[in-house]
Amino acid sequence: MVIVVIVGSIHAAIADEASDAVQVLLKLWGANLEASNNVCGGFKILKNEFVGDSKIYKMRRVVRLEDGKVDDAIDETPFRLLEEDVSPGIVPCWYPRSLSWLGARVPPSVVGVKCLFGRDCMNTTTLTYDPIYNPNAQPKMSKRVGNPADRSPVLDPFSYGSVDPANVDRVRRALQTLLRLNASPAFEPPKAPR
Repeated sequence: MVIVVIVGSIHAAIADEASDAVQVLLKLWGANLEASNNVCGGFKILKNEFVGDSKIYKMRRVVRLEDGKVDDAIDETPFRLLEEDVSPGIVPCWYPRSLSWLGARVPPSVVGVKCLFGRDCMNTTTLTYDPIYNPNAQPKMSKRVGNPADRSPVLDPFSYGSVDPANVDRVRRALQTLLRLNASPAFEPPKAPR
């Protein structure tokens, strides 16, 4: 009986920890960039935000294209397939690296994840629509699905999101919590027969 109570309280504590981490990410991991000058090869980054839950990583990215159309994309994958990208190398300008908060330029404030073992685990769904010339048209949907078993070259084994520099540490801690709680158990090879 005592073991059941202890196990139940452990599960409750883990659920509370995951819920708290998700709330931090939903509230703080995102940026509305419409007023900034984040232009990248003709793309204008409008917004990015975390929209996932305790098991699934989802980062939404809204970009205005040169022709006025809008791409609304979501990178999605289970947290168990990810690790934090602590030293992003070349971050494409698709992910805004510097934001303008209160009119001042600030240092890079990007938090990101990458697929374990450099594989392509990220599923990206993109809706493209034209809010100016054809506002009532159905959005065009495209999807790129990551396949860890596929041995083709990796296209996007990472995903990033901009953060207010004051909140970077809180977002990183919350992200690390979800990565830790969803991590697969360590592999132990079978013992040799005696």
